[in-house]
Amino acid sequence: MNITEAIKRRHSTRSYIEEKYSDAALQKINSLFKQVKPLESENINWTIEKDDKNTGKIFSNVDDNWKFRICYGFQGEQIILKLTQLGYNTLWRAIGSERPAELLFGHAKNKSMKESIARLLTGNGNRKPLSTFIEKDVSKISELGRECFELCRLAPSGMNRQPWKFDEDGNSIIIEITGKSSINALDFGIVIAHAYLFLEEKKKEITLHFENDYKCILNFQDRKI
Repeated sequence: MNITEAIKRRHSTRSYIEEKYSDAALQKINSLFKQVKPLESENINWTIEKDDKNTGKIFSNVDDNWKFRICYGFQGEQIILKLTQLGYNTLWRAIGSERPAELLFGHAKNKSMKESIARLLTGNGNRKPLSTFIEKDVSKISELGRECFELCRLAPSGMNRQPWKFDEDGNSIIIEITGKSSINALDFGIVIAHAYLFLEEKKKEITLHFENDYKCILNFQDRKI
């Protein structure tokens, strides 16, 4: 399963079967942390442990500021998608303060009434159309840009608010966050990860920088062989 398939397949799962993970399984998941790319030079030390129902839980404690929350979302979503590629179901569970969120993983139970209500309340699975996030005519966006933004559109966000907008300028993908609450910083990092991983899968060399706290630009060019 490539990263595009993982993004399309992944959805938030709130009910898991109870199971015990072998040391080998946990070691394999723990090895994923070494594969995660940092957003800039931040140091996030991820920890894995069993939840109260033997569901896996991944988290880290970081400085409680806007930029580290973006980094947390960027790295955490990479872990989420790697878990998806390994066949796990996942959930971003917001916490707050020095631990912005926990990443739950396991294998899903059959959908219960509680799960269905939760999906209804959060709008999980109901994504806004691409035109909602792009101010220009969508037909003016390149094929690569549309493919990238479609995957960005599938990024999870708090209460499925999808607080972002997209644009492109030549070989630049532009992502802006429109909400300024602390949870939106996580959402910002998550959606940037989708764009970054997509461009990487398309064999692009990527240079990423922030124009300001709320606007990220990913410049890319074909990877040199």
